Amino acid sequence: MAGNFTQVNGQTRPGLARLTAPNVLAVGNKQLEARTEAWPVPAHSVLNLRLDADGQPRTVTLLDALGRAVLTQVVTQPSLALPTQHLRAGVYLLRVDYADGAAVRQVIVE
Repeated sequence: MAGNFTQVNGQTRPGLARLTAPNVLAVGNKQLEARTEAWPVPAHSVLNLRLDADGQPRTVTLLDALGRAVLTQVVTQPSLALPTQHLRAGVYLLRVDYADGAAVRQVIVE
């Protein structure tokens, strides 16, 4: 849907918006999230990961607050360390793509 939306039930509502973007970040798989470990949080120079090998992890991506990928790495083993010293301090989303879905969790870089 699109258009100008300024009223709800006959009452003026300034600033009312209807979002139609198809690229909304989805909710991750809770079972995979529970088997995806990340430490230390907050991270300073490195973020350590232990992934569920049975879930066949494929890629790891760090997304900034705007949803832009700031780091992507192909997974070759279930334990890895992501360098974070080049990242600005802030909140990031860690996305791990597994064979049957994705796990997403919040991490902090200082």
